[in-house]
Amino acid sequence: MLVTEVDWSEPQLQRWFNSIAKKNTKKVYRKAWRAYMEYIYATVGYRMTARQLLEEAIEDNKRDLLERRNLTTRQEHSELP
Repeated sequence: MLVTEVDWSEPQLQRWFNSIAKKNTKKVYRKAWRAYMEYIYATVGYRMTARQLLEEAIEDNKRDLLERRNLTTRQEHSELP
């Protein structure tokens, strides 16, 4: 199932889009946001709001660099076949 509806009234999205002056840039960013939301849905299996995504990113950013998700150390990477 793809995300077809994006709640553009979310305060986080409103703040972001209100900071963009060019109409064409907004159009491109909206398409990118929708695609990203579809990717997140396909990855985690449920829809996340802009606030949830931001909170998750902030929490991940608080972690030590080597403890963050989807990162490997150079040593781990060099041990791969």
